[in-house]
Amino acid sequence: SSGINAEYGGNFVRFGNNCYVGKRCIIKDCVVIDEGAVLRDDMVLPPFTRWGGSPATLIEELPESMAYVLSEDSMDQYDKFVPIGPSAPGGWGSAVRKISVVKRMGSLGAATGAAP
Repeated sequence: SSGINAEYGGNFVRFGNNCYVGKRCIIKDCVVIDEGAVLRDDMVLPPFTRWGGSPATLIEELPESMAYVLSEDSMDQYDKFVPIGPSAPGGWGSAVRKISVVKRMGSLGAATGAAP
């Protein structure tokens, strides 16, 4: 549950829990933002850096090999993602589809003389 108001977010950015990203922040590729970090408005976070604290400060520069680690982490998170809402499997959309199928079956049964 983080608040993100960034102007731009790069690829392979890892946000910790309870972060806040101020307005018009620019976050470049391969950045790690630690748990509880508060990024002030208009900050620019260069690539391959790690930030933390309140207000956030640079903790360390990351090696370029971190791009691979963050991309693998992104793929793991994507694989674990469970969508919610109308278009999700088992979400609101499936309930609507089930109702429409039942209605069609009922009307089909009435047309053929079969019991609904």
